[in-house]
Amino acid sequence: METSKLHRPLVSGIRIQSAKKAGNSLQFIGGGTLTGLATSNLDGQRVLVTNLHVMTGSVQTNPSGSEEMYQVLVSEDNKVGSFPARDPNNPAWVPILIGQNNIADVAICGLENGVDAEPLSAHP
Repeated sequence: METSKLHRPLVSGIRIQSAKKAGNSLQFIGGGTLTGLATSNLDGQRVLVTNLHVMTGSVQTNPSGSEEMYQVLVSEDNKVGSFPARDPNNPAWVPILIGQNNIADVAICGLENGVDAEPLSAHP
């Protein structure tokens, strides 16, 4: 599988990039690997899973909540997911605690309408 090429449906192991809107443009943050597709136990929504540092660009930065996930290039046509606003009752990421051992480096993004993804078991 060529991980940096366009994949629709999305599959685990492909390269993703993160960015956030800055005025009328998109500001690149970082990149990494899409872990896969999951289903939220709280509301049954399908979500994309990756590392928090992929979405924030740093292992020492908590997200602002405005980060977005892209596949192939950072452009509006390639947007595949978005961080929801911070909600302590329904967190989309495990917060980074500076100076302490952190329990996880994980984040989820809501899957954009019209973008399809396959669960890990659906491909070799």
